[in-house]
Amino acid sequence: MSRFLEISSKYNLSIDCKADLFDENLNNFNDMGAVQALDNITALLRVIAILYNNRYKFNAKKIIIYDHSYGAYLAYLYNVFAPTVFSLIIDNSDWIYPMYLKNDRQTFASMKNYILNIKLEYLAKKLDIDKEMLYLPYL
Repeated sequence: MSRFLEISSKYNLSIDCKADLFDENLNNFNDMGAVQALDNITALLRVIAILYNNRYKFNAKKIIIYDHSYGAYLAYLYNVFAPTVFSLIIDNSDWIYPMYLKNDRQTFASMKNYILNIKLEYLAKKLDIDKEMLYLPYL
């Protein structure tokens, strides 16, 4: 691959490729929704417990979450499942709905004289789940 990229850098090319998502399968994948939100809330609650157990001063009534894009979308999912945990969500351009469940995500990388068009196809898109559950205005 490195030799291919070296040779192709001499030309003005647009190269389409598909990202390797580490062999996602039903036992090992990112659902990119409810399960991920619950996992993150669980992790936060464990950190809070550790802080309390070690007698660190900590104000649990002032937990702020900030993010953008998919992270801000997750912040709203956290709030659906645990509405009293966060005192403030700072949302910098979140999603209303995870579009990767309808269409493959695409990104690109520019390198020297060529562009890599990278397609990401998530297993979560193929699963038979209630996708309305992930639509923020519905929640």
